[in-house]
Amino acid sequence: MADINYLQIMTESLQNKSSILSRILDKTSEIHQIATQQELDETTFDRKIEDISKLIAELDLLDSGFDSVYERVREELLYNRKAYEKEICMLQDLIREITDKSIRIQNMEQENKTLLEKHFLNQKKKIRDTKKSKQVARDYYNNMSQLNYTAAQFLDHKK
Repeated sequence: MADINYLQIMTESLQNKSSILSRILDKTSEIHQIATQQELDETTFDRKIEDISKLIAELDLLDSGFDSVYERVREELLYNRKAYEKEICMLQDLIREITDKSIRIQNMEQENKTLLEKHFLNQKKKIRDTKKSKQVARDYYNNMSQLNYTAAQFLDHKK
């Protein structure tokens, strides 16, 4: 009977994990929208990353709780698989759903990484071009200021 309560706790833990992964998927999608814009909104981007970090911390807590509960009932589930078949199928379905969401998140994060790398390369190019144009202007100014300058000349009047 206590094992049923543990299975219920495990089910609720997986449902909570699925819910958190859905929220992470939404936040990752929002980051994707930010990354596709011409100009990156850094404050919104940072806020979304912080939100995802908090959600990941919640996932870690759920995972550790799930693991500890599973360790308590693992042997009972292995030996009496037929008695808990319905609950085990429900847990497996939840795990499949969680795995699917995790894969979708990983794929979207990879796309975001690629978009952000392109954005940062463009930013670096703009900075490099600005530095180069400033250097060219400085060199031009230095050359033009020396154009009318005649260095002191020494004339030997002895012959």
